[in-house]
Amino acid sequence: MLQFPVQDQDSTRLPTVAAVLPESAFDVTRSDGSCEFVEFSVPAPYPGAEVESYVSAKLAANGWSRLRLDAFNSEDVPIPSTWKAWTNVQGGEVRTRAEQWSTEGGDVVAYKFWYFGPGFETLKVDAQACSASQLEHIYHHVHCPLQDAANLRKKLFRVGTNITKIEPVENAFRVHYRIENTGDEKVYIPSLGKWPDGSHHLQAIAVEQSENARWGSVGNECIEYVPGYWEILKPGDVIDGWILAVSFPEPNHRFGMCIRRIASLKGPVRVSVSYFRNICEIQNILEVKHRLHASSAAVDLPTSQR
Repeated sequence: MLQFPVQDQDSTRLPTVAAVLPESAFDVTRSDGSCEFVEFSVPAPYPGAEVESYVSAKLAANGWSRLRLDAFNSEDVPIPSTWKAWTNVQGGEVRTRAEQWSTEGGDVVAYKFWYFGPGFETLKVDAQACSASQLEHIYHHVHCPLQDAANLRKKLFRVGTNITKIEPVENAFRVHYRIENTGDEKVYIPSLGKWPDGSHHLQAIAVEQSENARWGSVGNECIEYVPGYWEILKPGDVIDGWILAVSFPEPNHRFGMCIRRIASLKGPVRVSVSYFRNICEIQNILEVKHRLHASSAAVDLPTSQR
């Protein structure tokens, strides 16, 4: 039996046994990101009961408990206990089954078992292992009681942002920013991960320009979906990132599901960021009526590149 431990800081380390691999596993691949992932295949004819029993026994012996509700769905969605069969776009039959397990500390490992016809002789397994700390940054199941508005108003949720540099690039400007939690409570900011240079690529950031006394976006990103990952800033934490400011060919330009009112770059710009008070808000972002946001001071673009 192989083990798939997480090699990371103590705050994100999973117990030694997270993803269990039988000795006969082959085509094993591992990757990491917001969580840790492993894929492998086993020569086990459908329904692969001996493999499932082996995985279950190893996890149970190491303190893991079977979950009834899907840990990666914000709603109370039960995990089906039986195999599902369906036909893929090539016309072949596929059979799938899922299991999820957790520790008392909140770590979760999710298994997806696959069989592909016509023979159903090889079991394919996908496993996703998330520590409790990793899980706090991604879309997952959480109980969301009614918020006490009076109690929330007593807490200081505050973020400050400023432009640190404006860098001309081809047909655009790279606007660098710094965001700092200047309040007393941690805040949540939707994220798309990081740029190749290691800077943060936030989902809830905008670069804006004023036109006819109204601020509007002069960016080139259209985010059309709820966040699946976010950064958590504790009081005093800072993050640095950048966003592009670009000229568009005409006003009211539609791209994706977005419409950008402003066309060309012709004046000072600022960055604005939306942030949230808890996981329940950020996982139900479309239902938040009064989002918290912060804007930087306006900064002139380099005139020679406009």
